[in-house]
Amino acid sequence: MPEKILQLLQRGRLPVRLLIAAAFTAGALLCLNLRTDNSLESWFPQESLELQSYYDFLETYGSDETFIACHQSEAVEDYPAVLRQLQRHPAVHQVIPVQRKGGRMTIMQIRKEMADTSGRALYIRELKKIFEEETVPSATVHFAGMGLLFDELNRISAVDGLISGGLGFIVAL
Repeated sequence: MPEKILQLLQRGRLPVRLLIAAAFTAGALLCLNLRTDNSLESWFPQESLELQSYYDFLETYGSDETFIACHQSEAVEDYPAVLRQLQRHPAVHQVIPVQRKGGRMTIMQIRKEMADTSGRALYIRELKKIFEEETVPSATVHFAGMGLLFDELNRISAVDGLISGGLGFIVAL
């Protein structure tokens, strides 16, 4: 029986390859609708103590979507402009200047109430744009925070998925 299957595959190599290519193409098209979910709910069971502690944190603080911006500039005049623009932004929940040393360095905690995290990448670009537009060219701004980490994890997951899927497709052919 295995010999007959092998002979059939050897005689019909082109149709088999076309069938495999069609199956992978259909699978790739279905994968376009897949979304990455790195939320805690996808990693922990609903009844876990860790997830319940996280929910308690959210109830107390509202969100874990905190962005930290370290703004370094010799020009003190650009700091109020940045702060004003951030406070006017409709998606910014709270801006807390954490540290300020003589007008040269300000660390700001920027919080966002974010029930739906699908717009996180756009939100990050908007924050960075505010700093680019409102600061002097010599200013240096560094960003950190859980939102940036989650956004980068999602980006890396998507890129790695495309690479491994593409390589799988090539190997299958």
